[in-house]
This record gives sequence, structure tokens and C-alpha cells, in this order.
Amino acid sequence: MGKGVWGIDVSKFSVKVVKLEGVAAAPQLTHVSVHAYEGTATGEPIDLDAQIRGTLRDVKEGCKIGSDPVVFSLPSHSTFNRLIKLPPVDDAKIPEIVPFEAKNQIPFPLEEVYWDYQYVERAYQPGEEKEIILFAIKRDIVDQFLANIDEIGFNIEAVQFAPVALFNFLLKDQEITGACVALDMGGDNTDLIVLDGNKFWVRNLPVTGNNITKELQKAFNIPFDEAEKLKLKAGQSQQAQKIFNAIQPVLRELVNEVNRSMGYYKSISKISKFEKILLLGNSTRTLNFQKFVSQSLQLNAARIQKLNTIGVGGGVDQGELNESLGTIGTALGLALQAVMPTVNRVNLLPPIFRQRKELKKKQPWIVAAVAALYFLVGAMWWKQSEEVTELKKLSDRGSRRRKWPRASRMALKAPRKWTTCASSWSRWWPSRPSATSS
Repeated sequence: MGKGVWGIDVSKFSVKVVKLEGVAAAPQLTHVSVHAYEGTATGEPIDLDAQIRGTLRDVKEGCKIGSDPVVFSLPSHSTFNRLIKLPPVDDAKIPEIVPFEAKNQIPFPLEEVYWDYQYVERAYQPGEEKEIILFAIKRDIVDQFLANIDEIGFNIEAVQFAPVALFNFLLKDQEITGACVALDMGGDNTDLIVLDGNKFWVRNLPVTGNNITKELQKAFNIPFDEAEKLKLKAGQSQQAQKIFNAIQPVLRELVNEVNRSMGYYKSISKISKFEKILLLGNSTRTLNFQKFVSQSLQLNAARIQKLNTIGVGGGVDQGELNESLGTIGTALGLALQAVMPTVNRVNLLPPIFRQRKELKKKQPWIVAAVAALYFLVGAMWWKQSEEVTELKKLSDRGSRRRKWPRASRMALKAPRKWTTCASSWSRWWPSRPSATSS
């Protein structure tokens, strides 16, 4: 696989994995896979931490993730989020005000949580209160998750809340006009997300997909895994009416929770109606679910049919993509956060991990700086060595010059002595007459 970014949605029952490649303006989906854990007769996974760790290790090796950036999700039921209003101050002063609001709004001491906020960017009227969304999660939840997978060696770019990632995906890829509701129903977790332009609101609902499965388990006296299959294939069963009668109380309770949540959001915002409700998660595919929700809420209920702005690479099986399209929205939102400037960029990665990433980014420069320092020291040593050698040569020359005058004087004295002897000798032995003179 080529270089890209990965979105990995880790839930209680499975891991959803996607990969995006290409430029931010036109990302391409080049990998999709869903990895379920081994369960028990009650549907609960055996040793969840070990299963998450083992599954993610297999994913990293099997998908050849290597050092590609990865964004992970955390479930919403363990998080805190709240839409709050700030005084109508300049945008530059908002970072100064938010910590005081966080201390008052977050129901835990700030030293016990990782928290972040998202400023709601929209056109504010003069004097209008500014809006932000606060997010927080207990530190031990994040620390435990990261410690559990630390040995695998992922290049973790960010840690994001699952519903926030889903919001980023829906806003980027799906045609959202006006205010709408997204209902993401998993096995042990159901998120209701209100999409209102660049603003959103999240509520975790107490009714989950496992409530439907357990009702079928009781009605038909079958094991949990068989009831789970029946839930997804109820439309093909000859006992469709009995199945719907069994799950109807759960659906009614779910609709009441959705209706109450929509009413609350209307009370704290300026919207008067919702355009539609989007249904996501395998549990929403059960018999008559879409019809029941639409009629009960008097609202158009729709599913995700295709990807609009995200391209699909040739290596992705279209049939498998269509089958999993309703469950990989969160994973796609995670990957989008790493590949482009999404509306919400909350990152709950602990500071120590961010520092480690920054240090790793700087390692090539550090190595280059150390190498340059070694070179500089070596060059200085070599230059100094040359200077010492030159000084030694000069010193040797000076010594020779100091000895030279004495030797020279002795050499000059010798000819004068010989000359004196020669003149004395000539006095005692006169020269013989030459032949020509005779």
C-alpha cells in the first residue's frame, strides 16, 4: 500500500479500519476492513484489552500500516461534552476565557481529565454571545487505552471522540442541508448527534443494539449469537411479525429518547424543526426500523447510500463497501481529520505523546546538527593541528638560526689563519724565477 492516513474506530465489539490517500481536496478511499472480536454466549468479549491489542497488532501487520499517521477513536459514553456560550468578546481573548469556563463546566477537577474545546465559527451579530463546545475525558481512560497498544508502535496522530469524527465525515461527505439528526446505533453504544451547520450537539442514549438482540433472545429462547443474526436478517424470516412484536418496545423507548433529545436541542437553539434523521450502525438495519422511526418522529429517515466527495480506489471491493457503509462513518471521519482541515479538530492525545511526536519529527534535524557539530570540532582540531605543526617548524628554524652565527664566525676565521701562514711562508721561501724571465 502507498502512503496515506488511517482512521481506526475501536469499539467494544469490533475494530473498523479505513485508509485515505491523495490530496485534501480529493481524498481516495483505498482500504476498508471490519475486524470483530471473539464473543461469548452473552455477546460480551473475552478479555477486552487483550482482544483490542491482538486485533490492532494483526491490523498493523496485515494492512502494512508501518509509520503512516493513525487517528483513533474513543467511545462517547466515557466522554463529557457541552455547548456553552461566552461573553461577546474579541476572538483573540477566547483562549483566555475558556479555561475558567472549563473549570466551572467540567464535572471533574481539570487535573484529572484531558480536555479541549471547539470554537463554533459562524457569523455572529454585534454583541452576540460566542459559542464553544467543551470536551473532556478522564485521564485514566485515555492512558489505559494508549498503554494497552503502546507496544504495537502506531504513529498516533490524534485521539478523537467517535461522534465528533462522525460529525466531521457527515459534514464533509454527505449533503447536509438545514438541521438534522444522526442516530448511530451500535451493540453497546448509541449516539445521537445534532448537526446544525458548523455546530453540533451529542447525547449518548441508554438504548443500544444489544437491547434489541436480548429481546429476540428471550422471545425465541435462542443463544445471543443466533439472536444477533436474526436481528440483521429478520426481513427474510417467516416469523417477521413475531420478531417485530418482540423488538417494538425497545424501538418505542428509543424513539422517545430521540424525541426528548430533539426537543431539548430546540429549546437551547434557534432552530424550529429538523430536516431528516440519518440512520447508521448495523442495529438500525433490523426489521421495520427505518419505517417505525420515520412514522413515530414524523421525520424523513434516511441511510447513507454512497460516498459523495471521497473517491473510491480500485482496490476496494464495492460490494463490501456498500455492506459496511453505515458503520465506517466514524473511521472515515478520523482519517479525514489527519488529511484535511476538518470543522472539528479536537485532539485528546496526551501532551507527553505530542512531545514524543514532535521530538521524533525533529530527530533528523538533531542528527544533522550533531553531525555538523562533530564536523566543526574535527575541522577545528585539524586546523589547530596544522597550526601546531607550523609553529613547531618555525621554532625549529629559530633554533637553527641561533646556532648559525657562531658556526659562520668559526668558518670565517679558518681562511684568515691560512692566509697568515701563507704570507709568513713566502717570506722564508722566495718564489722561484719563471722560465720566461731567464
